[in-house]
Amino acid sequence: MQNQLWKQPPILNQLIVVCGVGLLMGITSLRILPYMLAVGIAGVIYVIVAWLRPEFAILSILVLTSTIIDMNALPSISIGVGHILISDILLFVLIGIIFLRSMVDTKSYFVHTPLDIALLAFYITAVLSTAIAIFNSSLTFNQSLGELRIVNYYLVFFLVTNLVRNDKQLHRLLSGIIFLAILVALAMIAQYALGAAVPILPGRVETLDTAGTTSYGVTRVLPPGQSLVMLGFVSLAVQMLFHKTSSRFIIYLVQLGIVGLAVLLT
Repeated sequence: MQNQLWKQPPILNQLIVVCGVGLLMGITSLRILPYMLAVGIAGVIYVIVAWLRPEFAILSILVLTSTIIDMNALPSISIGVGHILISDILLFVLIGIIFLRSMVDTKSYFVHTPLDIALLAFYITAVLSTAIAIFNSSLTFNQSLGELRIVNYYLVFFLVTNLVRNDKQLHRLLSGIIFLAILVALAMIAQYALGAAVPILPGRVETLDTAGTTSYGVTRVLPPGQSLVMLGFVSLAVQMLFHKTSSRFIIYLVQLGIVGLAVLLT
Protein backbone atom coordinates (compact mmCIF):
# COMPACT_ATOMS: atom_id res chain seq x y z
CA MET A 1 0.00 0.00 0.00
CA GLN A 2 2.85 2.34 0.89
CA ASN A 3 4.56 1.63 -2.44
CA GLN A 4 1.38 2.56 -4.30
CA LEU A 5 1.21 5.86 -2.43
CA TRP A 6 4.81 6.63 -3.33
CA LYS A 7 4.06 5.98 -6.99
CA GLN A 8 1.24 8.54 -7.04
CA PRO A 9 2.29 11.99 -8.34
CA PRO A 10 2.54 14.71 -5.64
CA ILE A 11 -0.45 17.03 -5.21
CA LEU A 12 1.67 19.99 -6.30
CA ASN A 13 2.46 18.28 -9.61
CA GLN A 14 -1.21 17.48 -10.12
CA LEU A 15 -2.15 21.12 -9.50
CA ILE A 16 0.51 22.30 -11.96
CA VAL A 17 -0.76 19.91 -14.64
CA VAL A 18 -4.41 20.92 -14.08
CA CYS A 19 -3.59 24.63 -14.11
CA GLY A 20 -1.40 24.20 -17.17
CA VAL A 21 -4.09 22.37 -19.10
CA GLY A 22 -6.69 24.94 -18.04
CA LEU A 23 -4.43 27.82 -19.09
CA LEU A 24 -3.71 26.16 -22.43
CA MET A 25 -7.43 25.62 -23.07
CA GLY A 26 -8.17 29.24 -22.12
CA ILE A 27 -5.55 30.60 -24.52
CA THR A 28 -6.73 28.26 -27.25
CA SER A 29 -10.36 29.33 -26.80
CA LEU A 30 -9.36 32.92 -27.55
CA ARG A 31 -8.05 31.99 -30.99
CA ILE A 32 -10.33 29.07 -31.90
CA LEU A 33 -14.10 28.94 -32.05
CA PRO A 34 -15.65 27.20 -29.01
CA TYR A 35 -17.27 24.66 -31.35
CA MET A 36 -13.90 23.69 -32.85
CA LEU A 37 -12.35 23.54 -29.38
CA ALA A 38 -15.09 21.17 -28.19
CA VAL A 39 -14.58 19.00 -31.28
CA GLY A 40 -10.83 18.91 -30.62
CA ILE A 41 -11.28 17.89 -26.98
CA ALA A 42 -13.82 15.22 -27.96
CA GLY A 43 -11.38 13.94 -30.59
CA VAL A 44 -8.55 13.63 -28.06
CA ILE A 45 -10.83 11.80 -25.62
CA TYR A 46 -11.97 9.43 -28.38
CA VAL A 47 -8.38 8.60 -29.38
CA ILE A 48 -7.48 7.85 -25.75
CA VAL A 49 -10.56 5.65 -25.30
CA ALA A 50 -9.90 3.93 -28.65
CA TRP A 51 -6.34 3.15 -27.60
CA LEU A 52 -7.18 1.90 -24.09
CA ARG A 53 -10.70 0.46 -24.58
CA PRO A 54 -11.24 -0.09 -28.33
CA GLU A 55 -14.46 -2.03 -27.71
CA PHE A 56 -16.13 1.18 -26.50
CA ALA A 57 -14.89 3.02 -29.59
CA ILE A 58 -16.44 0.32 -31.78
CA LEU A 59 -19.70 0.66 -29.86
CA SER A 60 -19.64 4.43 -30.46
CA ILE A 61 -19.62 3.79 -34.22
CA LEU A 62 -22.53 1.41 -33.72
CA VAL A 63 -24.45 4.07 -31.78
CA LEU A 64 -24.08 6.60 -34.60
CA THR A 65 -24.87 4.26 -37.48
CA SER A 66 -27.15 1.47 -36.26
CA THR A 67 -29.49 2.65 -33.52
CA ILE A 68 -32.10 5.42 -33.66
CA ILE A 69 -29.87 8.21 -34.99
CA ASP A 70 -30.32 9.50 -38.52
CA MET A 71 -26.91 9.31 -40.21
CA ASN A 72 -27.81 12.19 -42.50
CA ALA A 73 -28.11 14.44 -39.43
CA LEU A 74 -24.58 13.66 -38.17
CA PRO A 75 -21.91 16.40 -38.23
CA SER A 76 -19.86 16.26 -41.43
CA ILE A 77 -16.75 17.75 -43.00
CA SER A 78 -16.83 19.02 -46.57
CA ILE A 79 -14.16 17.56 -48.89
CA GLY A 80 -15.17 19.60 -51.91
CA VAL A 81 -16.90 16.83 -53.83
CA GLY A 82 -18.90 15.56 -50.88
CA HIS A 83 -18.97 15.21 -47.11
CA ILE A 84 -17.30 12.87 -44.62
CA LEU A 85 -19.46 12.03 -41.63
CA ILE A 86 -18.12 11.91 -38.09
CA SER A 87 -18.75 8.14 -38.07
CA ASP A 88 -16.35 7.79 -41.04
CA ILE A 89 -13.65 9.61 -39.08
CA LEU A 90 -14.15 7.38 -36.03
CA LEU A 91 -13.76 4.32 -38.28
CA PHE A 92 -10.55 5.59 -39.89
CA VAL A 93 -9.09 6.47 -36.46
CA LEU A 94 -9.51 2.87 -35.31
CA ILE A 95 -7.96 1.56 -38.53
CA GLY A 96 -5.03 3.91 -37.94
CA ILE A 97 -4.65 2.60 -34.38
CA ILE A 98 -4.39 -0.96 -35.71
CA PHE A 99 -1.51 0.00 -38.01
CA LEU A 100 0.13 2.10 -35.27
CA ARG A 101 -0.05 -0.78 -32.79
CA SER A 102 1.40 -3.12 -35.42
CA MET A 103 4.44 -0.83 -35.69
CA VAL A 104 4.81 -0.36 -31.92
CA ASP A 105 4.32 -4.02 -31.01
CA THR A 106 7.48 -6.08 -31.36
CA LYS A 107 5.63 -9.27 -32.29
CA SER A 108 3.15 -9.87 -35.08
CA TYR A 109 0.06 -7.87 -34.19
CA PHE A 110 -2.43 -8.64 -36.96
CA VAL A 111 -4.91 -11.44 -36.27
CA HIS A 112 -5.64 -13.59 -39.31
CA THR A 113 -8.97 -15.39 -39.77
CA PRO A 114 -10.39 -17.57 -42.59
CA LEU A 115 -12.74 -14.73 -43.54
CA ASP A 116 -10.02 -12.14 -44.15
CA ILE A 117 -9.35 -12.90 -47.81
CA ALA A 118 -13.02 -13.29 -48.72
CA LEU A 119 -14.03 -10.03 -47.03
CA LEU A 120 -11.08 -8.11 -48.48
CA ALA A 121 -11.90 -9.47 -51.96
CA PHE A 122 -15.49 -8.27 -51.57
CA TYR A 123 -14.35 -4.85 -50.35
CA ILE A 124 -11.78 -4.38 -53.14
CA THR A 125 -14.32 -5.51 -55.76
CA ALA A 126 -16.86 -2.97 -54.49
CA VAL A 127 -14.30 -0.13 -54.50
CA LEU A 128 -12.95 -1.04 -57.96
CA SER A 129 -16.42 -1.32 -59.49
CA THR A 130 -17.28 2.10 -58.07
CA ALA A 131 -14.04 3.57 -59.42
CA ILE A 132 -14.77 2.13 -62.88
CA ALA A 133 -18.28 3.59 -62.82
CA ILE A 134 -16.89 7.01 -61.89
CA PHE A 135 -14.21 6.76 -64.61
CA ASN A 136 -16.86 5.91 -67.21
CA SER A 137 -18.93 8.92 -66.07
CA SER A 138 -21.91 6.73 -65.23
CA LEU A 139 -21.60 7.78 -61.59
CA THR A 140 -20.20 10.85 -59.86
CA PHE A 141 -17.90 10.67 -56.88
CA ASN A 142 -20.41 12.54 -54.76
CA GLN A 143 -23.13 10.03 -55.65
CA SER A 144 -20.89 7.11 -54.72
CA LEU A 145 -20.04 8.36 -51.22
CA GLY A 146 -23.21 6.98 -49.63
CA GLU A 147 -22.69 3.45 -50.96
CA LEU A 148 -18.94 3.53 -50.29
CA ARG A 149 -19.69 4.53 -46.71
CA ILE A 150 -21.80 1.40 -46.26
CA VAL A 151 -19.07 -0.76 -47.79
CA ASN A 152 -16.46 0.82 -45.51
CA TYR A 153 -18.40 -0.32 -42.46
CA TYR A 154 -17.61 -3.92 -43.43
CA LEU A 155 -14.09 -3.09 -42.22
CA VAL A 156 -15.46 -3.12 -38.66
CA PHE A 157 -14.92 -6.88 -38.88
CA PHE A 158 -11.15 -6.28 -38.86
CA LEU A 159 -11.50 -3.80 -36.01
CA VAL A 160 -13.11 -6.47 -33.85
CA THR A 161 -10.66 -9.25 -34.72
CA ASN A 162 -7.59 -7.05 -34.23
CA LEU A 163 -8.57 -4.75 -31.36
CA VAL A 164 -10.78 -6.98 -29.19
CA ARG A 165 -8.00 -9.16 -27.81
CA ASN A 166 -9.36 -10.91 -24.71
CA ASP A 167 -12.52 -12.34 -23.13
CA LYS A 168 -13.23 -9.25 -21.03
CA GLN A 169 -13.18 -6.98 -24.06
CA LEU A 170 -15.39 -9.38 -26.00
CA HIS A 171 -17.84 -9.59 -23.10
CA ARG A 172 -18.03 -5.79 -22.87
CA LEU A 173 -18.60 -5.53 -26.62
CA LEU A 174 -21.35 -8.16 -26.58
CA SER A 175 -23.02 -6.60 -23.53
CA GLY A 176 -22.93 -3.21 -25.23
CA ILE A 177 -24.48 -4.60 -28.41
CA ILE A 178 -27.30 -6.25 -26.47
CA PHE A 179 -27.87 -3.07 -24.43
CA LEU A 180 -28.15 -0.98 -27.60
CA ALA A 181 -30.41 -3.59 -29.19
CA ILE A 182 -32.78 -3.41 -26.22
CA LEU A 183 -32.87 0.40 -26.38
CA VAL A 184 -33.69 0.29 -30.08
CA ALA A 185 -36.31 -2.39 -29.44
CA LEU A 186 -38.01 -0.27 -26.77
CA ALA A 187 -38.02 2.73 -29.14
CA MET A 188 -39.56 0.56 -31.87
CA ILE A 189 -42.28 -0.66 -29.51
CA ALA A 190 -43.03 2.95 -28.53
CA GLN A 191 -43.18 3.90 -32.22
CA TYR A 192 -45.60 1.03 -32.91
CA ALA A 193 -47.82 2.18 -30.04
CA LEU A 194 -47.89 5.73 -31.43
CA GLY A 195 -48.50 4.59 -35.00
CA ALA A 196 -47.25 5.86 -38.33
CA ALA A 197 -48.96 9.24 -37.85
CA VAL A 198 -46.50 10.23 -35.09
CA PRO A 199 -42.98 9.30 -36.29
CA ILE A 200 -40.34 9.48 -33.56
CA LEU A 201 -37.74 7.29 -35.28
CA PRO A 202 -35.77 7.87 -38.49
CA GLY A 203 -36.11 5.31 -41.24
CA ARG A 204 -39.32 3.77 -42.51
CA VAL A 205 -42.44 3.90 -40.36
CA GLU A 206 -45.32 2.80 -42.56
CA THR A 207 -48.56 0.91 -42.77
CA LEU A 208 -47.90 -2.72 -43.70
CA ASP A 209 -48.24 -3.32 -47.45
CA THR A 210 -47.63 -6.88 -48.62
CA ALA A 211 -48.12 -8.08 -52.22
CA GLY A 212 -50.21 -5.02 -53.00
CA THR A 213 -52.51 -5.57 -50.02
CA THR A 214 -52.51 -2.83 -47.40
CA SER A 215 -53.14 -3.95 -43.82
CA TYR A 216 -54.60 -0.91 -42.08
CA GLY A 217 -53.93 -0.72 -38.36
CA VAL A 218 -50.65 -2.66 -38.72
CA THR A 219 -47.53 -0.48 -38.55
CA ARG A 220 -44.18 -1.63 -39.85
CA VAL A 221 -41.19 -0.06 -38.07
CA LEU A 222 -37.80 -0.10 -39.83
CA PRO A 223 -35.30 2.20 -38.05
CA PRO A 224 -31.54 2.27 -38.76
CA GLY A 225 -31.05 -0.22 -35.92
CA GLN A 226 -33.29 -2.96 -37.31
CA SER A 227 -30.28 -5.19 -38.09
CA LEU A 228 -28.89 -4.55 -34.61
CA VAL A 229 -32.16 -5.79 -33.13
CA MET A 230 -31.88 -9.01 -35.14
CA LEU A 231 -28.26 -9.45 -34.01
CA GLY A 232 -29.29 -8.88 -30.40
CA PHE A 233 -32.10 -11.42 -30.75
CA VAL A 234 -29.72 -14.12 -32.02
CA SER A 235 -27.09 -13.29 -29.38
CA LEU A 236 -29.62 -13.45 -26.54
CA ALA A 237 -31.00 -16.76 -27.82
CA VAL A 238 -27.49 -18.25 -27.81
CA GLN A 239 -26.79 -16.90 -24.32
CA MET A 240 -29.97 -18.54 -23.06
CA LEU A 241 -28.83 -21.89 -24.44
CA PHE A 242 -25.55 -21.63 -22.53
CA HIS A 243 -27.12 -20.35 -19.29
CA LYS A 244 -30.23 -22.51 -18.96
CA THR A 245 -29.48 -23.21 -15.30
CA SER A 246 -28.07 -19.76 -14.50
CA SER A 247 -29.78 -17.22 -12.27
CA ARG A 248 -29.64 -14.80 -15.21
CA PHE A 249 -31.86 -17.03 -17.35
CA ILE A 250 -35.01 -15.06 -16.46
CA ILE A 251 -33.26 -11.79 -17.30
CA TYR A 252 -32.21 -13.17 -20.67
CA LEU A 253 -35.77 -14.40 -21.24
CA VAL A 254 -37.25 -10.93 -20.59
CA GLN A 255 -34.64 -9.29 -22.81
CA LEU A 256 -35.31 -11.84 -25.55
CA GLY A 257 -39.03 -11.13 -25.34
CA ILE A 258 -38.47 -7.37 -25.78
CA VAL A 259 -36.06 -7.78 -28.69
CA GLY A 260 -38.19 -10.54 -30.24
CA LEU A 261 -41.25 -8.29 -30.25
CA ALA A 262 -39.20 -5.61 -32.01
CA VAL A 263 -38.12 -8.17 -34.64
CA LEU A 264 -41.80 -8.88 -35.31
CA LEU A 265 -42.42 -5.17 -35.82
CA THR A 266 -40.01 -5.12 -38.77
